[in-house]
Amino acid sequence: MHKGIELRDEIIILAPTGTLDAESRGTLRERLLVAASDEPHAVVVNISALYLPDPTTLFAEVAGEVLRWPGVRLLVVDPRGQVAGCYRSVDGAIAAVGKPPPRKLARRTLPNTRSGGRAGRAFVRDCCRRWDVEENRAADAVWVANELIENTIRHTPYQPSLRVELRGGELTVAVADDDPTTPRADAGALPLHGLGAVHRLATAWGSTPTTSGGKVVWAAL
Repeated sequence: MHKGIELRDEIIILAPTGTLDAESRGTLRERLLVAASDEPHAVVVNISALYLPDPTTLFAEVAGEVLRWPGVRLLVVDPRGQVAGCYRSVDGAIAAVGKPPPRKLARRTLPNTRSGGRAGRAFVRDCCRRWDVEENRAADAVWVANELIENTIRHTPYQPSLRVELRGGELTVAVADDDPTTPRADAGALPLHGLGAVHRLATAWGSTPTTSGGKVVWAAL
């Protein structure tokens, strides 16, 4: 499957071609997630040259995921009307993007050492204090950040890159590194540690590949 790419006014425009089948579905899904991970204003997918032999929920599923994190809209352009809720032209989709929602955003790169977790916890705690996040949710965010940071420190040689955001009342914590391996829950970990803690405390979480070849693990609270 060939995928053209264009950048216009901080909007990524993808133009996949070929046939969307069981084999190419996963490839296209990953490409859409990677494009959104760059945090553009929006991702526009022009499927006018993509053949869909069967109805698909792929675009709706990805749109829901990237709207949750990193808070990016995904809009589909389909002049043939194969997909519900699509736009008839790229210009029409771009005009519908509008301004990104207001957000408070902070980032910090941490050392891959024992001090990395401590620095990350303090950073998230300070962000929550400055943004007037309620105490219980702030405590959960600090705990989740710690587990994500420690996961990078324990399992990779790379520096964790921490991202904290408050958007529309939703607080998200994300940790990126240059290891492409999808994180997996440690069967031997205690219930409130590791990805088990993230799963219990977050309302949603996931792992997304990045354009650098690594990954970002995010959690919404």
